[in-house]
Amino acid sequence: MKIPSTFKLAGLTISVVFDPLLHENRKLLGEAVYSKQQIVLDSGICSQEQIEQNFFHELLHWIYFIMSEDELRQNERIVDLSAHMLHQFMVTQTFEALAYQP
Repeated sequence: MKIPSTFKLAGLTISVVFDPLLHENRKLLGEAVYSKQQIVLDSGICSQEQIEQNFFHELLHWIYFIMSEDELRQNERIVDLSAHMLHQFMVTQTFEALAYQP
């Protein structure tokens, strides 16, 4: 799976940046930085799969932030479990060769 460098969410352009020292300096694997419209991901100690999962985790923080759902945004259990499920969906989906026919 590829991590986007930027994406749009509710009219905002969110940038994704990699910081190989994020965990070393701040003990974080990822962070949603609302003031800078960024997702920051540690690329120093994480595997590709962990980076992908952390991306979805921070994306969900952004979604709940935009929805003004602070209770959900701060619920790390819900955010993390949902991120794992989204990641699994994205990396395991398969497509039929045939086009949809009603």
